[in-house]
Amino acid sequence: MAIEKMLLVNIIGKLSDLDRVIATCCGKKYFHPERAIGHLPVKSGYTQLVEENPYAKYLDKFTDLSKRMMIEFESVDIDENSMTHELISEYTDTVAHRLDELTIERKELAQSIENDVSATEQLIHFKGFDLNLDEIFKSRFVKVRFGRIPNDSFNKLAQYEDNPYIMFVPCECDENYHWGVYFSPLDEVPEVDRIFSNLFFERLRIPSAAGTPEQAVVQMTAHIEECKKNLGKIENEINEIWKNEKHKLSHAYFHIKHHFMLFSMRSYAAKYNDYFHMIGFIPARYRQDFEERLSDYDSVEFSVEKTGRNSKIEPPVLLKNSKITRPFEMFIKMYGLPGYNEIDPTFFVALTYSVIFGIMFADIGQGLLLAIVGCIAAKKNPLGSILMRCGFFSVIFGALFGSVFGFEDLLDNFYHNTLGISFLPFKPMHGANITTILLGAVAIGIVLVITAIILSIYVALKQKKYEQAFFGQSSLTGLVFYTAIIFTVADKLVLKTGISNIWFVLALIGLPVMIMFFREPLGRLAAHKKNWQPESWGEFIVQNIFEMIEILLSYITNTLSFLRVGAFVLVHAGMMMVVFILAGEGLVRQLIVFAIGNVFVIGMEGLLVGIQSLRLEFYEMFSRFFEGSGHPYKPIN
Repeated sequence: MAIEKMLLVNIIGKLSDLDRVIATCCGKKYFHPERAIGHLPVKSGYTQLVEENPYAKYLDKFTDLSKRMMIEFESVDIDENSMTHELISEYTDTVAHRLDELTIERKELAQSIENDVSATEQLIHFKGFDLNLDEIFKSRFVKVRFGRIPNDSFNKLAQYEDNPYIMFVPCECDENYHWGVYFSPLDEVPEVDRIFSNLFFERLRIPSAAGTPEQAVVQMTAHIEECKKNLGKIENEINEIWKNEKHKLSHAYFHIKHHFMLFSMRSYAAKYNDYFHMIGFIPARYRQDFEERLSDYDSVEFSVEKTGRNSKIEPPVLLKNSKITRPFEMFIKMYGLPGYNEIDPTFFVALTYSVIFGIMFADIGQGLLLAIVGCIAAKKNPLGSILMRCGFFSVIFGALFGSVFGFEDLLDNFYHNTLGISFLPFKPMHGANITTILLGAVAIGIVLVITAIILSIYVALKQKKYEQAFFGQSSLTGLVFYTAIIFTVADKLVLKTGISNIWFVLALIGLPVMIMFFREPLGRLAAHKKNWQPESWGEFIVQNIFEMIEILLSYITNTLSFLRVGAFVLVHAGMMMVVFILAGEGLVRQLIVFAIGNVFVIGMEGLLVGIQSLRLEFYEMFSRFFEGSGHPYKPIN
C-alpha cells in the first residue's frame, strides 16, 4: 500500500553528447522523461529541439514489409556493430523486392482463380446448351443474353408466342428459376431487352470461352487446379524466404527501431546554443546506479533531487503492492491513479472489496467454484485473480453462515457436535433475524465510512489542505459529527445511557454543523489568507444552506447504501430456495435442476455482487479521500 518514491533528475551537457546520454539513461529502463521545454522558464533562452528522425525511412520499410507480408518480427538482442544502417537498408530492399515479385504473382493467381471459379459457377447452369460459345460471341447480327428468369415469368413467355423475336432457350431449372439464353437481332435488341427486363430476367456475364459451356467448365476447372498448384509453390517460396531470413530481418528491424526510439527521445530535450537540458524522474532505489552511469561524462552535469509536495513538476506514479493485492490495482486505475502526494488505496480496496463480496456471496461450495474458475482465468485476465480472492472470502463467510451450495443445514452437526455452536446468528433462512442481517450491513457501512473519513483527514494533512482536513465534509469535524449522530441514534434505540442529552447534541452535532457551514472562510483563516471573508455574505449563506442540506443527506445515503450488502445476503438465500423448490422430487431431476440452478446463481449473482461491491467502493468510500489526479510512470524501454 505505497507509492514508489521518485527523484527528479536534471541533466545539462553538450549537444554532441545528447545521443550517448539518452542511451545511458534508457539503458536500464527506469528513466521517465518529461518535456523539458514545458518546465523551464520562458526567458531562459531554451527552445524545443525539433528534428527529423533519420531512422524513420528505414523503419517505414520494415513496417510496410510486415503489413504486406502479414509477418511479425521476433524479439532478438541487437548487436550494435553487426550492420550499418546503409547495409540494413540495402539488405531489406533486396528481400523486399523478391517478396514483392512473389506477392504480385500470388495476387494475380488468386484473382485468376477467383475469376475462373465465378465463371464456372455461371457456366455450369448452361451445360445443356450445345453450341460453341466462341462462335456465338463473334456473331455480328445477333445478340445473345445468358441469364435466369423466375419460374412465374417463364410461364408468362407464352404470351409472346406471336412475337418472332422473343426466343428463350431454357437450359436448367430449379424450384425458383429457369436458366437459359435468349437471342435477338441487332435492330430489335432494345425492345427485346425491355420485355425480358419486365419479366425480371437477371443477366449473367458469361466469359468468352472455346467450345460448349460443358467443355469450357472442364477447361476452367483444369486451369483452376493448375493455378492452385502454382499458388502453393509461391506460398512455399515466401515461407522459405521468411524462414531463412527471419532472424536476420528481425535483428535488422530491432536495430533500426532501437535507434529510432533513441533519436525520438531527443524531442524531450530543450536546446540552448550548443547545450541541451533534459528533465526526468527515476525511482529512488536506482539513484546510485544512475549516478554511476552519468558520472562517466566529463562534459555533462546533473542533479538528483528529492520530490515532495512543493515540487514544481508533479512526479509520475508507480504503485508498489504485494502479489496478493496487486490485481486490485486495476480498479484503482479505472477510477484514476492517485496523485503522488496521495495514498495508494489498493490494500484498502483489496480488503474491503473482498470482504463485501464475500458477505454478499457467502457460500462455501459456490465460493470454492468461483475461486477455482478465477485461478484458471487468472493466467489470461487480471479479473481472474480478483475472482479467486473474492471466492476465497465467499468460502470464509459461507462457513460463518453455514451455507454449502445453498444447503444451510449441511454443517449443523459439525457446528453443534464438534464446535459446540448451537446457533448461527447470520444464517439467512434458519433462525437469523432479517433485521439483524440488515443492521449488521449498516454497521459494516458505518465502519467503512468512518475509515474513509479518517483516510481523507490523513491525505489532507499530508497535502496541507487544512480546510479539507478540519472543516469539510470528510474532515475531523465531519468525523465528530458523523460518529455523534451514530452514537445518538444507538443510545436512543439500544444503549439507553442518557449521555446523548441536549448539551451532547449541541456540542458534538450542532457545533460541527456550524463549522462545516463556515468551512471556506475558516479554511482561508487557517491558511493565513488575508481575503478570508466571502465577497457577499448573503450569497454565501444562501448557497451554503443548500450545500449543507446536500452534505447532511449524503451522510444518510452513504450509510444506508450499505443495506444492499444485507439485501444480497437475503437474495442469495432466496435464489437458492427457488432452486430447491424447482428441483421437486426424483433424484435425476433434483441433480439436474440443482446443477443448473447453482451455475445460474454463480453466474448471475456473481456478476451483480461484483458490480455492487465496486459501486460501494467508488461512490461511498473513494469519493471521500481519493482524487485520482496522478499520471502513470512510463520509463523509456
